[in-house]
Amino acid sequence: MKKKIFAIFAAAAVFTMSVIPAFAAESKVAPSVDTQKATVTFESEKSAAEYAAAATMETTGFTATAVAADVAKDAEKAIVGQLTDVAKFAVALGDDALKVAATDETKEISAEVLTIVDVNVTTATANTDGTYTFTLDVEGVKEGDTVAVLHFVNNTWKLEKATVTNGKVTVTVDSFSPFSVTKISVATKSASTDNTNTNTATTDNNTTTAAPVSPKTGEAVPYVLFVAAVALGAAFICGKKYFAR
Repeated sequence: MKKKIFAIFAAAAVFTMSVIPAFAAESKVAPSVDTQKATVTFESEKSAAEYAAAATMETTGFTATAVAADVAKDAEKAIVGQLTDVAKFAVALGDDALKVAATDETKEISAEVLTIVDVNVTTATANTDGTYTFTLDVEGVKEGDTVAVLHFVNNTWKLEKATVTNGKVTVTVDSFSPFSVTKISVATKSASTDNTNTNTATTDNNTTTAAPVSPKTGEAVPYVLFVAAVALGAAFICGKKYFAR
């Protein structure tokens, strides 16, 4: 009997530890303004090393290397913060179509972080105004895509102007540190999209929490943790009653 009790407890523990990694980090972003009617989703499922591998520095005299894991997470939070007011974000990007889409409840706006890299100058020559221009070849970017480039400056993430030419992203800046490139896409909702149950990501003072949801069931991780906790609790109670005899 003791072996059975321990087997139940072990099974519950294994279940608890295994279910969490099965969830992709995809979440619905909660708007901060009433005028935002479009559904906005954020996707992020890469490690810091994978983010770095997704971009190649095209311009001689610059380097693009991986950032620390905590910097990558901070970059993800920063873009989610921007997405809580897409219309304002669109104005900063100079994208009128995105601004209109933000107020259209039939639209779905998705943001996918493609790369996060630490860019530094080595032998490159500055422009006449003291700025530097570099180009990144980023996986997943094609001609006509809308991209947002955020640059970590003075302890905050700043939106930089960027252009996409031949699927490559060009940026002009006056300082160097981590950069992120996020692709923004707009689509018309399908009937199934309207019924999709996704979790929300909220932002407060530049700190964002986006809870992952299951791509198969659409159920949030906290619910699964609750089920796992019940299983563990049940196993513990059964074992306690048995050994108290």
